[in-house]
Amino acid sequence: MSNSNKVKMGELVNTNDLSPTQRVKTLVEQGDMTVSQAIIEIAQQHATFFITENEEVFASVKIDGNYEHFAVNSDKFKKLIRMHYYQLFNKPIGKTPLSEAIETIVAIQEFNFRDFQETFIRVGKHKSTIYLDLGTPDREIVEVDNQSWRVIQNTTLKFVRPNTYRSLPIPVKGGSIKYLDKFININDQDRILVYSFLLSCLSPTGPYPILIVQGPQGSGKSFFSRLMKSIIDPTFAPIRSLPRNEEDLMISAQKSRLLAFDNLSGISNNMSDSLCKLSTGGGFSTRKFYENTEEVVLSTLRPIILNGIDYIARRPDLADRAIIINLSPFNSNERLSEDEILKEFEDLKPKILGGLLDALSIALGNLHNVKLDSTPRMADFAKLATAAETGFGFKRGTFMNEYIRNRKEAAEEAAEHDLLVSTIIDCLDRERKISGTATFILERLRKYISVDAQTSKQWIKSPNQLKDQLTRIQPILTANNISYVYIRNNLGRIHSLEKL
Repeated sequence: MSNSNKVKMGELVNTNDLSPTQRVKTLVEQGDMTVSQAIIEIAQQHATFFITENEEVFASVKIDGNYEHFAVNSDKFKKLIRMHYYQLFNKPIGKTPLSEAIETIVAIQEFNFRDFQETFIRVGKHKSTIYLDLGTPDREIVEVDNQSWRVIQNTTLKFVRPNTYRSLPIPVKGGSIKYLDKFININDQDRILVYSFLLSCLSPTGPYPILIVQGPQGSGKSFFSRLMKSIIDPTFAPIRSLPRNEEDLMISAQKSRLLAFDNLSGISNNMSDSLCKLSTGGGFSTRKFYENTEEVVLSTLRPIILNGIDYIARRPDLADRAIIINLSPFNSNERLSEDEILKEFEDLKPKILGGLLDALSIALGNLHNVKLDSTPRMADFAKLATAAETGFGFKRGTFMNEYIRNRKEAAEEAAEHDLLVSTIIDCLDRERKISGTATFILERLRKYISVDAQTSKQWIKSPNQLKDQLTRIQPILTANNISYVYIRNNLGRIHSLEKL
């Protein structure tokens, strides 16, 4: 503002003649508006607001011609308001008025919203069209339908970009997912499973398989995981240690599209359950603030990558959701440096992404014609992958053949690592069928394990635990051709296990 336009001491200005911004400045200087009120006015001048289904208030702000979307309580939005306030008043905001203003904005929006709006991280959907946010400064988005795909600029969908977000390359037409083959040391049988996992990451709705990558030291598990993450959802620190608890896991899921956890040596039962929940659906509830009892529910679905030397899918429900890939060690004589591999990979990534988008478009066109002969646990994933087979260059039926094989191998391996399953298999190899009360079943099974095993943490301590444990392992029993039936009749609660 020039010196001639400055408000002099004792002079009142007709604020109706001022711009909205100068009006706020003048009212504050004349003592007719508090700093908190000024912040609210500034926020409303630079943003429009909406509320999500979990009742979180967001702001849409136009920056360099494109709309960015921030949670009102986020540091990013607060910094934006601080910047505009400083530009207007040439001094910083105090914490108290900023906090008061933000809380007021949230209150106004929560009690005046008209409808919920959805936010997306990386992948979104409107009707039958899928959108992929490339994360570029110019807000380029890939729009995919059953005819083709194209790069557009901006969209009405509200994509959120966390601080760890990194850009994908602009995909190119005429590419191929098979350019990926030279960077990953997997067998030919597993290729369609890896391609299909990547494809599922571009599905907005899930459920999603859990990709488990195993192998000895020197097999490139971490590098493999980073490449998978880079194709779909590049971020700062792409692979991380597994969070300590379910709350931290769910918070991580709010910040990334694809979660990749590195170098696992074991997963607790509780964390295994949380990963399953994140894969196929479920919510986590916690207090909104530690000082009150108000509850907030975090609910989301995310594809997940886990890698480690040890067998990871020890819990049957985790194995039932998993694609398990076993890597072989690299030949040290032929191995290039990681920098050399990454340079070539980055050069080819636009073609790899383009090929994946080609397959997604073909899958969208074929999806309504897919009829599976059998329905696996991850049926939606299996249908999408089957619809994409020709887009990947495979014959029809290839995916289900390899998926069934992989699940069978996983079930056999899970049986080896679960004491109850392996004991039942040993028992039924000799007796074919056992039927009776929980006490009777446990007595029969104890004949096939050592005394030391019976006192281990893995073994059932009392008959009333049997039903829950058999229900937990039922998918692995079924995959190993064992039938489990539970009925209540005049003889009591009867469990029947039979080798088919």
